[in-house]
Amino acid sequence: MESPPLPASQASSHFTLDPIPASVLADKEAQRRDAVAQLGYCMTGCAVLDDDVLLLGGFERGSVVGVSAEDEEMGVQAS
Repeated sequence: MESPPLPASQASSHFTLDPIPASVLADKEAQRRDAVAQLGYCMTGCAVLDDDVLLLGGFERGSVVGVSAEDEEMGVQAS
């Protein structure tokens, strides 16, 4: 006897996924944010970037950032 087919959202999963209440996700996010805040900002090592561009002394930990430059030479200097 075959088990009933999984819903489309779980068809590729190897295990059943159960819903997670938003309150649980919000609590976990608050805990993560507080733990990251205790570590402070992540400095790039470039004083001009950390102090003059980012203003707070580096990147906020846990954030995804992208960097672009007007010309190729500036991008090479920043990396």
